[in-house]
Amino acid sequence: MKVLTTLFLFLCAAHVFAADDFILLDYDWESSPTAYVPNDKEKDQSMVVLMEKRMYEMHYNAKNQLEAYMLIHKILWVNSDDAIDANNKIYLPYSQASDMIKQKVRVINSQGKVINMSNSSIKESKDDESEKTYKYFATEGVDKGSKIEYYFVLKYYPDFSGSRITLQSSNMKENVDVTIITPSNLVMKCKSYNGLPEMELDSSETEMNVLHLHVDTMAALEDEPFSNSDANLQYVLYKLSKNTYAGSNEVVTFSKYAQSIYEVTYIDISSSVKKKLQKVLKDADIESYKDTESKVRNLEEYIKTAFRISDQKVNAAEDLSSVCDNKVADEYGLLRLYIALFNLLDIDAQVVITNNRYDMYFDPEFESFIFLEDMLLYFPDLDKYMVLGDVFSRLGYINTGYLNNYGLFLKQVEIGGVKTAISQVKKIEPLPYDKVEDNMRVEVDLNKNISSPEYTFHREQTGYYAQSTQVIYDYVDADTKKKIDEGQVKDVTENMTVEHVDLTNTGSKFFGVKPLITNARFTSTEFVEKAGDNYLFNVGLLIGPQAEIYNEKPRVMEIENGFNRGYHRVIIFTIPDGYVCDNLNDLNIDVYQEREGERTMAFTSSYTVNGNTVEVTVDEYYKLLTLPVSEFEEYRSVINASANFNKISLVLQPK
Repeated sequence: MKVLTTLFLFLCAAHVFAADDFILLDYDWESSPTAYVPNDKEKDQSMVVLMEKRMYEMHYNAKNQLEAYMLIHKILWVNSDDAIDANNKIYLPYSQASDMIKQKVRVINSQGKVINMSNSSIKESKDDESEKTYKYFATEGVDKGSKIEYYFVLKYYPDFSGSRITLQSSNMKENVDVTIITPSNLVMKCKSYNGLPEMELDSSETEMNVLHLHVDTMAALEDEPFSNSDANLQYVLYKLSKNTYAGSNEVVTFSKYAQSIYEVTYIDISSSVKKKLQKVLKDADIESYKDTESKVRNLEEYIKTAFRISDQKVNAAEDLSSVCDNKVADEYGLLRLYIALFNLLDIDAQVVITNNRYDMYFDPEFESFIFLEDMLLYFPDLDKYMVLGDVFSRLGYINTGYLNNYGLFLKQVEIGGVKTAISQVKKIEPLPYDKVEDNMRVEVDLNKNISSPEYTFHREQTGYYAQSTQVIYDYVDADTKKKIDEGQVKDVTENMTVEHVDLTNTGSKFFGVKPLITNARFTSTEFVEKAGDNYLFNVGLLIGPQAEIYNEKPRVMEIENGFNRGYHRVIIFTIPDGYVCDNLNDLNIDVYQEREGERTMAFTSSYTVNGNTVEVTVDEYYKLLTLPVSEFEEYRSVINASANFNKISLVLQPK
């Protein structure tokens, strides 16, 4: 739920001109299109967007009511079977906040023949998961070299608190235009990201505000490993800055949003509701826990298992009395519940509103509600965060999309006997690498059966590596648990027979508290193979499959990971009686990056020999969530060092 910001738009509204004067209502495309001849740069592309035009037009109608229309107009040149398949359906942008006014689709094939799609070409499809129904034009007569052109004009309800127009994609674009038209009293503020030119105000217009940007050629942004593609696309944000007829103050600010959240969250609690809240604490057995962290953890555990979280806004699910009685809460009801309970426990819990950095980065300098999507709680005394309604998350390990991003922090204060909230934008720091680990120990005695030995396996996982298994264990049946158990071992290789496996510290109550421990025994023919009189021991495969980065094109985006992480692996094996191994030195690898004398990431492996027993130690870690493009080769070298270790085979030769 967002704070409504449109009421003031209709105050002091001056009539500018009537809806009949809307440019977009008379919009149409070129009447006589022709086939397209690509230039040298275009002809090797799978697809090129030859033109993309977006217009957002707002005026007051004859009744002094604000109306808004939006245009999306594109011309696609398709030059491959994949591009044709990807565009055989042109989806109509219907939504609850818009009404279709005009829709046109046509194909101009490689020979210049124009094929207009009639409204009878519109079909429907349904997404089985979301159960949403989509309407689309099924294009006809498309061949290589065709142009697919379409435009839509929609009447829509604009979000003046912040909107995003994403322009860049995985295809090259040309002739990209964006225009925003508003009445003279509605002053918009815009900001462009990732190299997109800024919107410019047309100073020649006096009766309305016209903002515009144009790009002749926009390069494609292709996916790259260890990157954040969506957030790095070129886009522009816009919001209402001022309604000059209502004053000169900024309309959309973080402080206003914070105050509105405070007013609906920190509410007065009646004595009857307080009794119900105290019963919740009693049912959660909070009094049996002495330290703050234990109280927070166990209260979270109780609420996320005993209460049902509703994705839909339900009035009863916001009322604290109803929430306590029915154990059902929507987002705001859940927030009120947590805040009220932590206040009773005298635990400082601050509300934090943020967004997912995988969508876009929170910009502290552009005060828009578009960044204020998801709510967390921050506990200053613990320096840890909690996600309100995510049953698969627990204290200290929030969704990785919130890490290394900014958030709006609310703190309750008392000034002159009056309680209120102060807000501040701060960074949500990522966890250190040693809070997210996947450690492994494998022992094998090649003396017993050199071709198919038995392996003893021990694994300890913490943080995000343990999350999916530990938490989901509370929600699955015995057969699924068995598959999960074996999967913990088969991460190394599917080609094995698991003889025994046992997991310790399963269940959400252990997540973030104790490591997930896996102990197992298995046999496999994956790691040893006969080569004449010799045996090849593929010891490098025992750490499991490793990623490898190829560098076919120059790196464009900075390196970005979900979380910092560390790995410690120990492999112990016996050289069989009557055999020697002369290439043990292949196990010595030391690849790292260093800043100011400290290693920020590394892959290091070494070995020791005691009689016929060899112990291999492998340490790998990544302490920085992001790295600039200039350090890509260093990152690549560390990642690839683990892949190179994967390829190590020791040669066991008869003496």
